[in-house]
Amino acid sequence: RRQRQMCIRDRMHTYIHTQNDIRESTERLTAIDKRYPGLFLRCHESYLVNPDRVTEITRFHLTLINGTTLPIPEKKYTAVKKRLSEMLAKEK
Repeated sequence: RRQRQMCIRDRMHTYIHTQNDIRESTERLTAIDKRYPGLFLRCHESYLVNPDRVTEITRFHLTLINGTTLPIPEKKYTAVKKRLSEMLAKEK
């Protein structure tokens, strides 16, 4: 399970990025998040990320180990940063 890096939702499909490939699904991010509780961080309405794959969080952006930068809405930045810290602390 931990190999999943992120899930991205467009209007009709969800793209699940792993270390080795990209899989397509019609399942909504909310359903994926519920199926794997505590595995993903919701940093944006269109993105779920595996906190283990986050290398940096800066004002309104999150960077993954593969170099992908994802936006964090201004109003949610503080909550996302706090949740990321909590999730990473649980794993130690």
